[in-house]
Amino acid sequence: MWCTGALVLLARSVAFFRIARDREHRSTIALVAAVGLAAIVGLAKGAFVLRRSAARNLARIERLPEPVRPWQAFPPAYALLILFMVGLGIAVRFVAAQGWLGGHITALAIYVAVAVALASSSKRYFES
Repeated sequence: MWCTGALVLLARSVAFFRIARDREHRSTIALVAAVGLAAIVGLAKGAFVLRRSAARNLARIERLPEPVRPWQAFPPAYALLILFMVGLGIAVRFVAAQGWLGGHITALAIYVAVAVALASSSKRYFES
């Protein structure tokens, strides 16, 4: 699930990159720098925050009685968290479209950071 979210965010990031370059006339160097910095932030968040969350969730799954159903993979609170994050994503897109807080380069950086964090921390699920 985290990998799917990361792929969706990266796909949207491509659109933000193009909008920032073509409509907002951001330099390619600035955009690449934003992506690079966001990737570093995302790796750090994935390694130090989300990886621990994944470990806790895996331990919870191991304690579930057999057979474990796919919908039991995440606790119900995760559904609320996901809805909240989707809402934040919509808000970021709206803010970017208005040109506030740096426009689409900021949205690009946020989406890349979150995508990299999700992808890097999902590695924990594949290791088990």
